[in-house]
Amino acid sequence: MVRVYLDQNFWIRLTAARQGRAAPRFTELLEACECVADDGRAQFVLSFANYEENWRRGSLADRIAVAETMERLTGFATMRTVWRLHEDEVRASLCQILPIDKMEAPPVFGRGIGHLLPFDPFEMFSEHFQAQLAQHTDVRAAAGLVIERAALVGSMFEGSDIESRRPDREHHETYIQRRAEL
Repeated sequence: MVRVYLDQNFWIRLTAARQGRAAPRFTELLEACECVADDGRAQFVLSFANYEENWRRGSLADRIAVAETMERLTGFATMRTVWRLHEDEVRASLCQILPIDKMEAPPVFGRGIGHLLPFDPFEMFSEHFQAQLAQHTDVRAAAGLVIERAALVGSMFEGSDIESRRPDREHHETYIQRRAEL
């Protein structure tokens, strides 16, 4: 199976094709993408940048439309972010020279926003609600789907003070600062 990463502008163009608003070549491309995704020849994956760029689209309707295209082709397949991969590598390197227990690095490819974030999205809910969900796996699965869709649209962060800077840039700046301190 081939893994395919699409830049955000392709997600937007494929969405336009899905809505019948694109040039015929993008309609053909969308059909081909759906075909190879459905038969398992390709797995389309999202990065944190795809989520973040979708959140920045001004119109909620546009964000929802692009998110639906992303969901259709990826099934919420994600790849770890650069800063998380960097963290894994640093941890592995430090384990070789310091008395730190070695931890197995998570897989590069996974599923959902939880694979991208340094915490489980369900941690945003109260402990009582989490306990209730733990008792009802079918409801938890449905809630997980709602969380994934809300994450793609960005509605789970509406009204919050989410930092708009790229997390990998922030991580890099922290790394440079720490290196200077050492």
